[in-house]
Amino acid sequence: MTSISVSKATHEVMTTERVSALTNMAQKDSALISQLDKEISDAGAQANDLRARGMVSKALELEESVSSRAAAQRAQALARLNAGSLEIAHIKSGVAKASSLTPLLAQFLCLGFAMSLEIVPALILAGVRSSGRSSTGVVASEAIETPSLGIEATGLPEGVTETPEAPKTGETLPDSNAEILKTLVAQAETLEPGTPIRLKEFAKKSRIGNLRAGEIFRKAETLGVIRKTTIGYVTA
Repeated sequence: MTSISVSKATHEVMTTERVSALTNMAQKDSALISQLDKEISDAGAQANDLRARGMVSKALELEESVSSRAAAQRAQALARLNAGSLEIAHIKSGVAKASSLTPLLAQFLCLGFAMSLEIVPALILAGVRSSGRSSTGVVASEAIETPSLGIEATGLPEGVTETPEAPKTGETLPDSNAEILKTLVAQAETLEPGTPIRLKEFAKKSRIGNLRAGEIFRKAETLGVIRKTTIGYVTA
């Protein structure tokens, strides 16, 4: 609003100065016209006096010289007066239109600018907050899902299913692999040679994991109690 007021004031000053200059010029031209009219009148009086004394030719020369010069200057002054009057009228009409429209237009411009200063930052802030909530939700969901993915990644190779180990107690589990190996050896000795011994079944029965059972079966194989074939472990 301040810049508009300053611009308006500057325009008014410039137009006022121009109107003042044109008015001064018009006053000078009006004075010149009055002076020329007086010169023509005086020349006419002198010419009449010369005619009265019989100097007709001189009277004509005086009238022609003064009237021609004065007429030319008078025509130029009148042209400037007319042009200045038109310009002054145009300036005053423009100032009147500007003074009637500018305040209303300035109010609308200021109102629109103020609304934009309020609405646009609010919309931007709302968008940022919404984006922040979405990002937080995604991070939180990823954090919740990550532990389960980590547990799955540490599982057995594809095709091998591990039997969960039951909690070790003094009543259900032997104290070491050596005791479990003794159990496997005793079981193999009671079976006919070539009888299959299922690793998973032995692990489940002994309540140990498949990896631990595999280690025990390999030790039994080195002892010659069992052997590994294409169908699995069998008694030797």
